[in-house]
Amino acid sequence: MLQAKLKLFLGLIVAGLMIWSADVPARPVPFASPGEDAGMIVGFPGERARDIYPVKFIAVDGHPIQHRDSIWLAPGKYEISVRIDASGLVQPRGRTTRPSRGDNRIELVVEAGRTYVIGAKLDRTRPGTEFNIILHRVTGDY
Repeated sequence: MLQAKLKLFLGLIVAGLMIWSADVPARPVPFASPGEDAGMIVGFPGERARDIYPVKFIAVDGHPIQHRDSIWLAPGKYEISVRIDASGLVQPRGRTTRPSRGDNRIELVVEAGRTYVIGAKLDRTRPGTEFNIILHRVTGDY
């Protein structure tokens, strides 16, 4: 009888913890204040002459955020989702560029005191090509 009550009690505790943990996000977006203790991630202005288009950041580690041109993050590894701004894209006659399939994401290891420039690279040598999200440039200052 005591063992049955103990099993029931432990089962209720485990069920309660499972319900509670489902409501707690795995990790909140670690936005940081601008400064030397954080990394700056930038999605503009792009280099259209080199077919690198600007992006807006829409999610960090799967957590949606208000669309932004730049964000400051604490040091760490992240998966960043972007929306491509190809509004100035001029297509040669007879060619089309497909929008990228699925999410446009890039994994990035952020270090404090660095600026990371992300862009959407278009390969015009192949008709019907998609954009690729790239780490365009990393600098040690912001």
